[in-house]
Amino acid sequence: MLAKKRGLFLFFLIFSLILASIYYIKFAKKAIVAPEPLTPKVEIIERKVENFAKKSYFLAKLHSNKSIIIISETDGTIKNKEFQIGDFVKKGQIIMQMTDTRKVLELKESEDLLEASKARLDEASSNYKNSLKLHEKNIISDKEKETQWNLYRSYKFEYEAQKIRYKKVLWEFDNLSIRAPFDGYINKYFFDIGQKISRGAQLIQFLDNNLLIGKANISSENAEKIRNSKGPLLVKNNKYSIEAKLLGIGRQMSNDAPSYKLEFEISNEDKTFIPGEVVELEIIIAEYKNHISFPTSAVTMEEDNYYLFIMKDLKVKKIRILPIRLNNKILIVPENKIPPQYKIITNGQAKLQDNDQVRIKN
Repeated sequence: MLAKKRGLFLFFLIFSLILASIYYIKFAKKAIVAPEPLTPKVEIIERKVENFAKKSYFLAKLHSNKSIIIISETDGTIKNKEFQIGDFVKKGQIIMQMTDTRKVLELKESEDLLEASKARLDEASSNYKNSLKLHEKNIISDKEKETQWNLYRSYKFEYEAQKIRYKKVLWEFDNLSIRAPFDGYINKYFFDIGQKISRGAQLIQFLDNNLLIGKANISSENAEKIRNSKGPLLVKNNKYSIEAKLLGIGRQMSNDAPSYKLEFEISNEDKTFIPGEVVELEIIIAEYKNHISFPTSAVTMEEDNYYLFIMKDLKVKKIRILPIRLNNKILIVPENKIPPQYKIITNGQAKLQDNDQVRIKN
């Protein structure tokens, strides 16, 4: 019985050792073998040679080249306004209508007096002509003919005086209608409907927008760049872009840092822009031919030196560069700085070293 128990014990012991050996062979050895490192993945762009232009941008405000203040030529009360601020008005159109009851009555009286004076003049003219015929026939004397002539002259002077008075009254009455002096825009009203106006009061600010003047404050550095630029000066708003004529750059007197004022003009016959509008100026300050561009994220910096990682046949090459900043997102270098057939690594280069192998992200 004891021998039988020993046999079972040995059997289970040997069986356990066999299982442990199998487990060790199958799993423990695998745990000891170190995993191979993964090849880093990177994002790339193609090497592309192009021409580039570096641009500067400024804000400027537009002003009308022709601005007048329309004043009242007579007294009156504003009856209505035919247009709103910002509306375009053609030459001769009525912008504002005033009224004055006294002038209406005065005009009617002047018309009646002129008409009566004209009737007397016509009668005196007819009488004088008849006197000439009668005098030729010796029916009336020289004195009677002279009397008719004097009457005619008197009524003639009276009529001319009444006509001058009528024209003056008519001119004042017509000036109750405020008309556009030229094609332009209403920029400001100085009075509202119902207000009384005195002769000489300012009524309307009126602008001609066919030619606009722009002004921008710039630094001395940008002033020098613009003077040396041969590129066009572009004026832009949210919808349109137009080339402007540079009028000049002048220094502004100030206690602060030196500054300059840039002035330009644009043709605005299409009414694309309006006075008072703030626009963006764009000017080319440098041009670069046969350069290669890449995003700023592609560059790494070590001890004030700039480096770029490029790749050929999945093998990395680290090169030192002196990039030119085109704008906040793009850098460029001459084409000879990046050898042909190489691609530029733009992402995933943080831990790369020269001659590393890489994979390309899908």
